[in-house]
Formats: sequence, structure tokens, C-alpha cells
Amino acid sequence: MQRNFDIEAFYTLLEKLENRMGGRRRFGDCDARMPWPKRGVYFFFEPSEYRRVVRIGTHALKSGAGTTVWKRLRQHRGTLRPFGGNHRGSIFRLLAWQALSARTPSLGVESWEDKKLSSKDMRMDERPLEQAVSSYLADTRLLVLPVSDAAGPGSLRGLIRRNSIALS
Repeated sequence: MQRNFDIEAFYTLLEKLENRMGGRRRFGDCDARMPWPKRGVYFFFEPSEYRRVVRIGTHALKSGAGTTVWKRLRQHRGTLRPFGGNHRGSIFRLLAWQALSARTPSLGVESWEDKKLSSKDMRMDERPLEQAVSSYLADTRLLVLPVSDAAGPGSLRGLIRRNSIALS
């Protein structure tokens, strides 16, 4: 019973954040010119399901790390010209591909799960997959909770992320 109460409280808090942000953002419409907090926790939602969080993330959990929310989100979004991305720099992109390829086996490429740096030929073979992942991610919806704390493993952002994952 307590877990159900906690899950309801979690989604109520996300609804309050959504209202404060003026709605969820379509990830494909996001860019660097938008007002991003320097630090925060981000929540991705399946586009067709209101309460389905598909990814919760943050950044700069190592002491001294200088990355920002937008820099991390940009790694997930991928590139616009050429349209695609780099799944080796974003576990979210890798997981999105795994979900897409489970539905559409023809999206499989043997090199995709190779974590080593890829050759130009491998990147060319993977380009259609990176484009499919980018298309899927562009339709996801995004909320960002600003949390201005210092980089490091004991950050409040890390605590929020871990507990949010437990409830989602």
C-alpha cells in the first residue's frame, strides 16, 4: 500500500513540475537557445502514454565534472545535420535502439553493441539505425527539474534520480 501511495505522490510531483514548466517539451523541438538550468534531473515520457516515464537521468555525478543539463540532453538527442547521433555516447540511445530492434528485427546491426570506437564504415552501416533512434527520441516528451548542486557522487540530483527510478 505504501508503494502505491509513493508512486501516486511521485506522479503528482511530476504533474506540478509540468505545470511549472508550462507543459512537457517535445524533445525534438528542444535546442540550446531554450532556458535550461545548469544542473538538473530530466524525465523522458513515452509520447503516447501520459504516465510512462521511459528514462530518468542527470549529469555531473563525478566530482569536478562540468557538463550541464543541455550538454547531456544533446548527447541523447543526437545530431541534426546530418540527422543521427552516437549511441556510444548515450546509453539512452543504445537502450532506445534495443527497444526498437525488438519490435523491428531488421534494425539490427552486429556492430551496434560494440562499445569500441567505430570505423567510418561501421558508422555508415549504423546511420539508418541512429536516424531511427533519433526519430523515436524526437517524439518523446521531456521535463527537467532544476537542481543547483555541486557535481559529485553525493549530489541531490543523484539521490532524486535513484529514488525516481525506484518509483517509475
